[in-house]
Amino acid sequence: MQKKNSPSDHPMTNLRFLRVFARTSAHEGGYVNDPDDLGRETYRGISRRWHPEWPGWILVDDMMGRNDFPKCLDERASLQGLVREFYRTEFWDKVHGDDIESEAVAAELFDTAVNMAPKDAVTILQRCLNALNKWVMPDLKIDGIIGPETVAFLSGYLEHGSEEALLIGMNSEQGHHYIERGLTKKSQRRFVKGWLLKRVGG
Repeated sequence: MQKKNSPSDHPMTNLRFLRVFARTSAHEGGYVNDPDDLGRETYRGISRRWHPEWPGWILVDDMMGRNDFPKCLDERASLQGLVREFYRTEFWDKVHGDDIESEAVAAELFDTAVNMAPKDAVTILQRCLNALNKWVMPDLKIDGIIGPETVAFLSGYLEHGSEEALLIGMNSEQGHHYIERGLTKKSQRRFVKGWLLKRVGG
């Protein structure tokens, strides 16, 4: 029996992911080992602390002794492939990026998931959809879990509501999160400006 292709195997959905990934990854930088960063050692935004099992760390460690480290990492095609696959499986697929009709909303959801967490990003989406809901349709359960109900609700909203208002709302919730992080953790204040400019205003 022939294996049925998944949505991510479709060339159009793959192109959409690559476009969205290119925009988000431009904010992630290269190799960093900052003691103030909660992720500690990171490459392209992937934290060794939170994702020690990522196979890309084997390649990073192999090249760490080179004179052109860390620049040489960006030139390793196999490593860049592992980076893209990580972002697809850990963030894009978890927020159902292929199932969302609006590329702008999918991109915002993906970018928020990368910088916060998929569950936090979906929670923001659900909160904003409920706040903008003027239909007879009952509000979504805010649980941070995206599934057929949330995807269908979003699709229905986009038919009758304002995509721009939804995106502004999602950015506003994201910005509030960064402000709160700066207020509660002083070590994170040096990052707040960049988060607001790149993640919210970018």
